[in-house]
Amino acid sequence: VFTFLNPAKITAANNAYGHRLDGVKIFIDVGHGGTDSGASGSNPKYNEAVLNLILAKKLKTELESIGATVIMSREDNSSGGKEQAEDKKKMLRQYKPDYCIAIHRNASGSKAQGFMSYHFNAFSSDAAKMVYNATENGTYKYLDKDGNPAERDYLYIKDKWYGTKWHVYYMGRQTDCPVVLTENGFMTNVKEYSDMIKDDFNQSCAVALAQGIVDYFKSIQ
Repeated sequence: VFTFLNPAKITAANNAYGHRLDGVKIFIDVGHGGTDSGASGSNPKYNEAVLNLILAKKLKTELESIGATVIMSREDNSSGGKEQAEDKKKMLRQYKPDYCIAIHRNASGSKAQGFMSYHFNAFSSDAAKMVYNATENGTYKYLDKDGNPAERDYLYIKDKWYGTKWHVYYMGRQTDCPVVLTENGFMTNVKEYSDMIKDDFNQSCAVALAQGIVDYFKSIQ
């Protein structure tokens, strides 16, 4: 059975992203969850499943603020994980989104650091690159120790782990729409983990991801 996904139309707007996404449906695959906690960090309260959900909810809020319809694979930590893989595929076919982004955190040695985006199908390559570019150019906005607005000119340190690549991840192999899988920092890196448990850092990351999604839809008009 062949299905055809017509490029969603977006409109220019006077907002932080320069456009609105009215009528665009976006599916957020929130990695892990339920009995599958994912990678662990130094604080048991904030495992990967929890941190993925925190970032996903902020991304949902950003996308909805500019008109997108957002569906999430899970909205709490009671379900998810590998056992839900087939359910996610069914959701893609049920909701027929224009775009899918999967939210994960990475894990490796203590020196590994950075952000990565992955695609499998060629038609998802540009979507992955634009999320990467927006995150690379993103900034971390926070309040300093005196409560004053401050800004860091990067979100993640760029090194050999930083980039966009082809991969065979399960969700990426779905063909219902462009699918981008993101690895948002390393749980095993002390500095990155200390950032990713901060509310304002996740907010800055959500803004960057949303910008990358908007940039993709701009590119296919």
